[in-house]
Amino acid sequence: MPTRTVAALYALSLSLIFSGCYITAELSRDQIVPGEKYDILEVTTTSGEHYMLKQLSGGDRGIFQDSTVVGFAEEGKLIKIPLSQVKSIQVSQYNPGRTSLFILLGVPVGLFALAGIVVGLGLDL
Repeated sequence: MPTRTVAALYALSLSLIFSGCYITAELSRDQIVPGEKYDILEVTTTSGEHYMLKQLSGGDRGIFQDSTVVGFAEEGKLIKIPLSQVKSIQVSQYNPGRTSLFILLGVPVGLFALAGIVVGLGLDL
C-alpha cells in the first residue's frame, strides 16, 4: 500500500478521534433552560463583561445554581452572575452524531491505517 495513502488514512482517523464527542455551542439567555445541566465554558454579561471559566475538580467549568452562573474565572476569582445579567454562555454539549461518526468511521479507518503500516513496515505478526 502506498505510504501517502496510509498516511492520509491515518490522518483521517486521528482527526475523527480528536474531534471528540462534544461540541461547543453559544446559547443566548432566552435559550437557557432552567434546571438543565450545562458545562459552562464562557459567560458574557449584559454589560459586556466576558469571563472564561476554569475547569473545576469535578470536570465542569461553570454551573447553574439557583438561576445563577457560578464558576471560577481564569484569574481564580469566584464569579456569581444572576441569569438576568447573562447575555450568553458558551457550553460544551454531548453530540451523539459525532460519537456515531467516530464509531462508524474513525475506528475502521484507524484499524485499516494501522494494518497498512504493519504491512508497509513488513512486520510479521
